[in-house]
Amino acid sequence: MPGKNGCVTHICDERSFVHAERMKLRIGTMRKIFLALIALLMGALAANADSLVTVRPAGTDSFYWSQFGPDQTPIPSPFSFTTTNGVSGTGSYANPA
Repeated sequence: MPGKNGCVTHICDERSFVHAERMKLRIGTMRKIFLALIALLMGALAANADSLVTVRPAGTDSFYWSQFGPDQTPIPSPFSFTTTNGVSGTGSYANPA
């Protein structure tokens, strides 16, 4: 016996169930794609690293990175440093952000 919309009730319920399952799959797939895109974006941002060009005079000398601050401290451009032998120097980024 037909119900609302001219269909048998259990057939309409089955169609609704199938539709709901398809929507769950679509939402799950869209969520996975979105998370993958976020991961790619974060990876691309992390891969954008600066390079350090060094010029070494004769002999051995070095400097401590800790003079720029604790780990993960942004280094300004230009920056100044002093080596363990007391030599002062400055540096800058080729393309400051």
